[in-house]
Order: sequence, then structure tokens, then C-alpha cells
Amino acid sequence: LHAGIMQSRFHQDPMVRASDILLEESLPEGPVRLSGKGFTSIFGEAEFLPQAMEYRVYSGAGAATSIPPRSQILSNNHFASLITGAGNGFISCDGILINRWRPDVLHDQSGLIFYIRDKNTGKYFSVGYHPVPSSPETYRVVFSPSRAEFYRTDQDLETMMEVVVSPQDDLEIRRITFRNRGDISMEIEVTSYLELSIDTYTADLAHPAFSRLFIDSEYVPDRNALIAWRRPRNREDKPKYVIHQVKADARLLAPIEYETDRYRFVGRGNNLAGPEALAGTLPLSSTAGNSTDPALSIRVHLQVPPGKAVTASYITGFCNSREEAMALSYECSKTHTVNDIFQLAEYNTELELKYLDITPRQANAIQDLVGGLYYPGGFDKQERRDAVAKNRRGQSGLWRFGISGDNPVILMKITEADHLGAVKDAFTAYEYLRLNSVPVDLVILNSRQAGYFQELSDLVHDLTVNMRVFDFGRKEQGIFIIQSSHLEPGEEDLLTMVASVCLKPIPRLFYQVQKEEASEVDPVQAAVHKDRSVGPGALGPGAPGPDVLDPPALPLQGEILAGIVPGRFQQDGKEFAISRTIGPGSVNAGNTPMPWINILANDPFGCTVSEAGAGYTWSGNSREQKLTAWSNDPVTDPPSEYIILTDPVTGAGSSPASLPLKTPGNYETVHGYGYSTFRHVSGELGADMQMTVFTAGNDPAKIYLLSVRENSGTARDLLATFYVEWVLGVNRYDTQRYIVTGFEPKTGILSARNSYHELFRDQPAFIACSEPVSSHTGNRTGFFKDNAVNLSCPELDGITGAGLDPCGALRAHIHLDAGEEKKLVFLLGHAVTPDKHQELLSRFGTPEAAENELNRVRAGWEKLLNQIQVRTPDHSLDLITNGWLLYQVMACRILSRTSFYHCGG
Repeated sequence: LHAGIMQSRFHQDPMVRASDILLEESLPEGPVRLSGKGFTSIFGEAEFLPQAMEYRVYSGAGAATSIPPRSQILSNNHFASLITGAGNGFISCDGILINRWRPDVLHDQSGLIFYIRDKNTGKYFSVGYHPVPSSPETYRVVFSPSRAEFYRTDQDLETMMEVVVSPQDDLEIRRITFRNRGDISMEIEVTSYLELSIDTYTADLAHPAFSRLFIDSEYVPDRNALIAWRRPRNREDKPKYVIHQVKADARLLAPIEYETDRYRFVGRGNNLAGPEALAGTLPLSSTAGNSTDPALSIRVHLQVPPGKAVTASYITGFCNSREEAMALSYECSKTHTVNDIFQLAEYNTELELKYLDITPRQANAIQDLVGGLYYPGGFDKQERRDAVAKNRRGQSGLWRFGISGDNPVILMKITEADHLGAVKDAFTAYEYLRLNSVPVDLVILNSRQAGYFQELSDLVHDLTVNMRVFDFGRKEQGIFIIQSSHLEPGEEDLLTMVASVCLKPIPRLFYQVQKEEASEVDPVQAAVHKDRSVGPGALGPGAPGPDVLDPPALPLQGEILAGIVPGRFQQDGKEFAISRTIGPGSVNAGNTPMPWINILANDPFGCTVSEAGAGYTWSGNSREQKLTAWSNDPVTDPPSEYIILTDPVTGAGSSPASLPLKTPGNYETVHGYGYSTFRHVSGELGADMQMTVFTAGNDPAKIYLLSVRENSGTARDLLATFYVEWVLGVNRYDTQRYIVTGFEPKTGILSARNSYHELFRDQPAFIACSEPVSSHTGNRTGFFKDNAVNLSCPELDGITGAGLDPCGALRAHIHLDAGEEKKLVFLLGHAVTPDKHQELLSRFGTPEAAENELNRVRAGWEKLLNQIQVRTPDHSLDLITNGWLLYQVMACRILSRTSFYHCGG
């Protein structure tokens, strides 16, 4: 009756709440038993003495910005939660990722995210340091073997989030407590957000948009829960259900809102730093069902009285049927379930450590390795960098040792019997990681001189007898003991290169891993937007940007056709133009509903270009040999190649295309046969910019023809920067650890090769410029600052080589007198033969040569497409048929075999 309002009031009384547990149907179960599938039972006398937990504590910006990320894995041997110091990560169950995750150390926006918004001011932040750029007064992360805790202070609001994984059920709980330090009551919104995958990592990575098409969802009102499931695609597919539920210990100020569509939550052209769902005061859509881009989001409205605290707990679980999901949500809705699970998790961790005979300090030392196993960088020592540069073998070179190469590898090299203690530590780490669902392989490389008797190898093998953890259904352990004398030339470099973590036998593991506590950073200095930086963390509604009043209009002409919105045909239908405006009061005006791309290709080479300037480039095969990254994300459409112009005096920046900076002003994109042109008038730079992108007629070269004209009547100096994110394979996250970059000062060519590629390791990609290169970098970490493009730095760091977070960036200086126009060329190409890059630069490396090639490309396409002409009473049909449909078939299906949604190769 009346939604149980009288019962709710009754249970708000503190005396009644103190006895709520007596009303439950059953008492919580006892301690969890570790003995079971995947564990070795040890019989004998045992004495259990609880150990004092030790913690890893990190404070300030360093807690969230270290490389690799400071990380914690929480698991019950099936269900696992990886969480970083920034609050990112993934949730998985038996190899199935619940949420979408990418191991990106700079732009990671994955994981279960919580947005907190003050309803009085409209300001919002995320509980973790990412994805919302913010400057908390304090930020602290505490990791222990049983849980992860996040603390932050934003003015009068203190926020604490505790994360545990249930030892009994496949679920995770994030308990968020808010305390009001002020004298005035606060009203806040708590909004969760989880991008769904419900698939294996490799399947989701291979084709994200396709993978999303098979997920449905529903909302269960009486449980405050969303349930999502993946529809089986064949008889072998097992049902997969995900539950996302909220419990609050205080009265809600408004009905619960929810969202299951990522497009509606994030908004076209935005990202998670500034999603559309947080831009205004409109509620979430509260709709469920089938979505082509699914997500789970639940919003609650809470009141935090002065000096008081309130709590909201979010439960995320994995089930094998709807009935199991409903039963799990019912159990989680009970009064004391959350507290019981927190206590059981603590007790189960103590049992686990006792079972493995390790201390909390040792467990923390092993947890320090987790970030390096899942994310690249940080553990790359000079030995591994040298191995990457020298390597001449691919993944198939590992197979003769029984190593698949699909799992992260820990490598330890030993030479003496005195190293057996370190080997035992490595085995303990392997057991602990396997017990916590980390699919790691351990390689022990015995470099002792081999004789007839291999005493050291025998002693190492003897240590495996007492292993307490094994993989059920797997014939062999993931431990590989290799005698270095049996290796062929280059195989030791291969093993060193593929290792995510290399351990030294001296000092031993539990002493060599440093647990550094980051110092507290001045929150003003830690602001993401300092030094006028802009980038992925700064794109979206509400992000600060330069105030430009009345941005100058572009002279736009063309034939606007009914039903073709927001573009128009021009030049007798040979071009399609799209106009957009970004600025105060008209953010993202004129956005296309989805990315509007052009495919530019010749027989061996090509690229895609969207109306915002994003896209990717390939050579030889559009799937197997991507030079830059294919996003397959129609919502955010992230760029992997772009040109930025900056003023070295003011730090202002802009670009001909709207991405990546999205500075205010008018933008025009023109897609033509074999080329795309971008125009933008920058008020801050006082310059008109035009950029034409095309591929050479028959060569593996992509040409950027840039024209900059000074329009303010004042001479000025500008910096032009060309940036690419290398892939050199199928996907960046598998190849980035093996890319070697280099720079040739005489030619200004920056090259990159993948030393792990089976076929193309000797065919580097490259970028070059028609102007003298003033600075360069092959190090993505140095190009970005605080998760954003660093516009204030006049010179790039000049770092290239192996073992980096690879990119390619060239910077050239441009001087413009009043009213002067200057043209320059940037090249992106593939050297399929030795010295091919120098040949391409000599042929296309000047504005005159680039313009001549553009004219040849346009003439070639028009000659091909004009062979068939159609005339009908419908002028719109004529425009589409005469050229564009044929161009689409030739460029997309025959030459490229790729598009925005499909990458076939």
C-alpha cells in the first residue's frame, strides 16, 4: 500500500534498524572453505591466528597517474575486480569481461564509474580520479589484500568508497559513504555508469560495435536493480547475466532513475569526462530493453544533513540465468547483506593468506606486480628495451616451449643454487595470482652452465611438487623452466621481450618491489586543465575552454537537399559538405547522428576520415596491418591522427578539424572523391586554416596538405604539430609493447616498426614534414600532460626507441607576416621496401608536389566514375547514383574492405 511507505518509516527508526537482522529468513552462512576445485587440500595440524592487515597507501595525484597504474586485484577465484588508483579497471567472471576495458595508461576511462553531483551548484566529480577532471582538496587510495578504499574531499563533502568481492557469490560491492562537513544540508545525485561487454576481452576488442548488438536489459523496480544479459548466438553459448543494484541507508529524495543506452548517457561527440547525462538537470531516460550500445546506469538522490553521513551501496554481479540473478538480487536487498559480505571478505582473505603461507606484506608485494601485468610500461628496464630492439622473432617462436603468448609473463633468470629462495618467492606469487584469477605464466630461465647432471633445474622442479593451486582442466601448470643452453640464437631476447615483469633473483621478490607512497600534491597544480591543456579528458559539455564571442562565419555555399541533414551536395554533386559550430551556447551544433566518413584508398593503402577529423590508416591489409588505431566507436569517435596549431606565446591551440581540441568556432568538412577537406577560422590564433587529406594514387602514402593564412593583420609565429598513435598490427593494445621508434635528423623522418610482427617487422611506418622539424617525440607519455594534449610545451621531448608508450609526433615552426598564407605538407606512409620512405618524401614532400598529386587523384577518380551516368526525374537519386554509389563500392568494398563499423581486411 502506497509503495510500503509506513514500513519504510518504521524501519528508519534506529532502534528498529538495530534489530533488522532478526527479521531475515536465514542467518548469514559461515566462513568460506578454500578447499575445492582448483585447490590442494593439506591435512595435518593447523592453527589459525589472524594476522594484522598491512596496507598500501597512496596520496595525491601520484596515486592516479603512475605508470603502470597502482592496481589491486580482488577475487574469489571466479569473479574478479581489477581497480586502479584512479578508480578504473574491469570486472570479470571466469574470463568473461562484464564491462568494456582497455589497458590504456593515459586515457583509461573504463570500469565502474560513479558521478557525484551537487544539486544546488550543478558541479560534479567522479569518485575516482578519472574520468572527470577535478582538483580534490585531498585524494587518497588504500589497498589491502581484502579490499580497496578511496577517500577524497571536495569542499564540504567527504567521500569514501570501499570495494570488496564476495567470497561466496560472484558479485562485487562498492559502498560509498558521504559525510557533510558543512553547516548546510546538501542534496546530491549519485550516478553509476558501466559500459557492458559480457564477452571475452579478445572478442570485444576485435569488433566492439558488433559485440554490443546481442545484449538486452530490464529493470526490476522492487529490487532497484538492472539486469542485462547476452543473447546466445549458437547452441554452445551459455547464458550470461549481469545484475547492477543499488541500496541506500537513507530516504531517497526522488524516484530512482536508470539508463541502459550509452549513446543517450554519453552523447554524440562527448566522452565520460563530460557526459550528456550530467550536462543538465534532465533525468535519465529510465528505459530498458535492446540497445545497440548498452550500458548500465542507476541514479539515486540523497540528502546529507550537516555533520552526518549517508551511504549508498552498488552491487554488481554475474549469473548464469535470470532466476539466479533474481535470487541474488533478493539476497542483496536484505538489510545486513552488505555488512556481512564485507566481514566475510576480510575473514576469507586471512584464510587465503594462511593457506598460501604468506603474510599481508608479501601479498601487498605481489599486488604491486598486478599493474605491470595488465598495463604496459613502468617495469620496462633497459634489458627489455634492448631485447625489443634486437628481436627477430614473433609469437610463434614461443610455442616450442609450450608458451602460448596470450597470457602476461613473469620472467626470472637464475644462475646459482642460492637463487632458489627467490624462485620459491616467484612460485608463491604465481600461486597467489592464479588464486585471484590473474592468468599469468611464470618462466624460470636457468642460465647456469649445463652439464650431464642439471642439479639446479632439478631443484627448481622439486619446488613445484608442493604447489597449492592448479588450473582445473589444464594438463600443465603455467610454469615453464627453461635451460638457457638449449635456446637458439635470439630466443632469450624473445623471452625477455614478451615478459610483462622481469624479476631479479637478488634481492628477493618481497624486497625488490618498492611500495612508494606518493606525496600529496597541491590540488591547484594537479588540475587537469592547467597550462591550457586540452584533450580526451577535457572534451565534453562543461569543460572549460576559451571564450570566443561571435565566432567568424565560414563562407558556405552548396545545394541543400531534403533528407540529407546536416550536409549538402556541392560542385555538381561531386562533394558533400558538412557544417558544424562549437562555441558558448551552441556546443556541438550540427553534429551528424553518427560519424560521417570518407574512405580514401588506392590498391595497397588507404584510410578512413570522419567529419570531425578522426579515422585510421592501413597498409596492405585493413585489418592485419593497421598503421594507426581503428576505434569502431560511433559515440566518441576518438582520433588517432591529427594536426594541431599552437601559439607558443599564449599557449592557445586549434586545428583545421574539430578533433581533438574542439575549440569554439565554425567548422566545415567537405568529402570528395579521393579526398576530404577541413576548414576552420580560429579567432584565438588569428588564422584561417584549411587541410586536405588524401592518399597518393598508387603509393603507400597519406598526404596532409595544410594551408594557414594570417587574418588578424599582425605577424605571428605558430607551431604545427602532426601526431599519430602507432598500431602496426591488428590492435594497439597487443602491439604497443613491441614498437620501436626512431628519428633521422637529416631527413626529419620519424619511423616506427613492430619487432614482434611475424610478417612486417622490417617494414616501418613513418611520418615526415615538408618544413624543417624543430622537435619530435616517439613517446606518448611525454606528448600528453595530465591526460591532455600539452599545448604549453614549446618543444617535444625528443625521446624515441623501444619500451615506450609509442606514438609519432613532429613539430615545425611557421612564421606568418600580416595577411600571409603558407602551405606545408605532412606525410604518413609505409616503407614496404628499404629506403621507400625517403623516396616518398622526395616525391610528395613539397606543397607543389602534393597539389599535383591531389589533382591526379581527383582526375583519376572522375575518369573512373564518369563512365556511367544516370538521369532520372529525381535529382537526389541522380546525385547519389552518379559517382557516390560507385565510389562507395570501389573505395570501401573493393580497395579497402573496411568501413567505420566493419574491418575485414
